[in-house]
Amino acid sequence: ERIPRVTSDLDTSKVAGDFKLWQRQNPDAAIAVAAIKALTNVIEASKAHTMMELQMDLKVAVESLKAMDRSSISLAAGCELFSRYVTRTSLDITDFDSCRKRLIARGKVFAESSMESRH
Repeated sequence: ERIPRVTSDLDTSKVAGDFKLWQRQNPDAAIAVAAIKALTNVIEASKAHTMMELQMDLKVAVESLKAMDRSSISLAAGCELFSRYVTRTSLDITDFDSCRKRLIARGKVFAESSMESRH
């Protein structure tokens, strides 16, 4: 029996648009913060019902962000940092809805505190 492949129906143009918009609105912000903000939006908009589906959406989003500027170490680092945080949180909080809420809240707090620390 064949195992169904997990895929993502994520709109990568929206991810890129969120990233660019946040950068325009916050020109002094680090590029990694814009990436984390865009990835937090992915979690909010995701139609995932499981952690595996959500991680697939994030993987697609991370790849699309990194493709925007392959030379940016800051962008790649921000994406990887957030991806690892998602994995770790999913191990600590096994209830999907609770985990999702925590990820969204922490993503927003991280972006806000990063902005405050730059001023």
